[in-house]
Amino acid sequence: MQIDLLCPVENQGVIVRTNSKTGIPYAMFKLFNLSEKTVQRVVFTLHAYDTYGNQLGSMPIELSDLKGEPKSYFASNKAVSLDEFSEAKHIMVEFSEIHFQEGDPYIVNKENLIELDIKEPDTDEKNRLISAAGEDAVCYAKDTAAYWVCVCGRPNMDEAEECIRCSRAKKEVMVKYSSREAITKTLALMEEERLKAEQEAEQQAEKEKAEKIVKRKKTALYSAGAIVVAAIICVIGYFIYIASVTSQGDSAAKSGDYLRAYTQYVKAGNSDKVAEISEKLRGNSNMNLRNMGIMTSDADHLYYVDAMANIYKENRQTGEKTKLGDASGLMLNVMDGWVYYKDGTTGNLCRISTDGATKEIVVETTNSILAVSVIGNEIYYIQSQPKKNLTPDLQELIAAGQMDPNTYHLYRLTVGSKKPKLVFKEDIKDLVYYKDRFYYLSDADGAVYSFDRQGKDQKKIASGPIYGFEIINDSLFYIDGTADEATKVPKLVLVRAETNGTYIEDIVNDKMVVNFIVDGEDIYYLAANQETGTVDLYKKSGSETTLVAEQCSELFNAKDGYILYLDSEGRLMKTKADKSGFEELELQLPAAN
Repeated sequence: MQIDLLCPVENQGVIVRTNSKTGIPYAMFKLFNLSEKTVQRVVFTLHAYDTYGNQLGSMPIELSDLKGEPKSYFASNKAVSLDEFSEAKHIMVEFSEIHFQEGDPYIVNKENLIELDIKEPDTDEKNRLISAAGEDAVCYAKDTAAYWVCVCGRPNMDEAEECIRCSRAKKEVMVKYSSREAITKTLALMEEERLKAEQEAEQQAEKEKAEKIVKRKKTALYSAGAIVVAAIICVIGYFIYIASVTSQGDSAAKSGDYLRAYTQYVKAGNSDKVAEISEKLRGNSNMNLRNMGIMTSDADHLYYVDAMANIYKENRQTGEKTKLGDASGLMLNVMDGWVYYKDGTTGNLCRISTDGATKEIVVETTNSILAVSVIGNEIYYIQSQPKKNLTPDLQELIAAGQMDPNTYHLYRLTVGSKKPKLVFKEDIKDLVYYKDRFYYLSDADGAVYSFDRQGKDQKKIASGPIYGFEIINDSLFYIDGTADEATKVPKLVLVRAETNGTYIEDIVNDKMVVNFIVDGEDIYYLAANQETGTVDLYKKSGSETTLVAEQCSELFNAKDGYILYLDSEGRLMKTKADKSGFEELELQLPAAN
């Protein structure tokens, strides 16, 4: 990559999106003004590439009427149409002119261009680098004869004493962040400082504790006997209660009332019993919910959405379709006569009775709900909330787009209650519930982790990079994102392992799998088609593989042999694996009364 170190504007990223109404892709740029002047206009050449790195072409771009303040991001509201390059997935920017409100413009001189090769460390080392230098750390600092590279990834003129992007001092970054050894020393020093502060805090706490103990000793002598007797009575009563509630759950399970059994086992805190029965009481499959939850089912009906996210039920025997009132949304779960969903207009968590007669708000919120899973009489959901008590440094990182402004926490809400309980304090953006444990994919290292119902006993199950996973039938299924040694491209092999992460077998290794769903004994998966630039949908039953649909998008759901998928033209389709019952979902039936 070539770069002009004197250019007063840099591009720190491009996002390619598609207009939902016209279907035309467009690009949004993350431009940063490195200078002390206000930028008014920029001229550059846009180079477009497809998914596989093949160049599609170039075109000149001019963004005018700008107000790029010094040392700030700008032009975030300027979109550039990619109608000429509809297959574009990656964009490169080559600046030629920068115009300011005052003074002469900057014209890029190709003689000033230098060849730049910045290599990012592997995932584990990059995590260490971020721990030492901060969230914006990209690579080791490096000093060459012609220029030096800051830990934030910005190259600078050799004579510059501080980074033009992040203002870190050159001497400091070269000492602290220039190599693996330097990072190790920096982290060790940080740990020493942390331990010292922790030790001082512990000493102060011990001092205060000793003073309180002296004051309490006299009172404790008189009350100790009464406390011991009361504690013994409480323990005996507790075990009698647990035995009684568990017995009620066992009776309900024998009679087939699994929902009541689950409720009793949860009350008793019997994790073994909860694990045993929870798979009979799932509102939707994990992978369907991770793919927006556009379809689910109960014993008699399918529940799914149309192209406008209106919710329908379909009798599996007669094929009769009914629109469920004015309910509209995603993340469908069906349980005990109710369809739970995230409302498409308000973002609230709602439910509507399966006859369409009653609609209720379950969780009213102004924050975004990312995932919903109904298990028995419990609703689990992930909610984003703005981070609080941020230091000025963190606020700057968020403003620069280098740090997520939100936290993502998992909550549990018992049906009928209005008070959700925080389950897990760390950030997670998706969840898989299996038996009595939660599983999630870490943003930090792409690995699968798990924790128990109380948000404790956290374990690493499988190392990353993993690009999607499911746990079902006592097996862990996942897409292996390990890069091929020769091509450096992710393998995208579908793998089956034990629930502790121990490898069992490759399920699909002759195609690049980008998404999958396990439905009973069948596995549906989407594989990249390099000829069309789209993905094709397959069904695997034992050793037999069947092509279900070609040129799809990456969104689909599968349940009880039925499939909903979005094709490459944005149309929502419903079919069976044998292609019977094929239809485009543009339904607008009369709503249920």
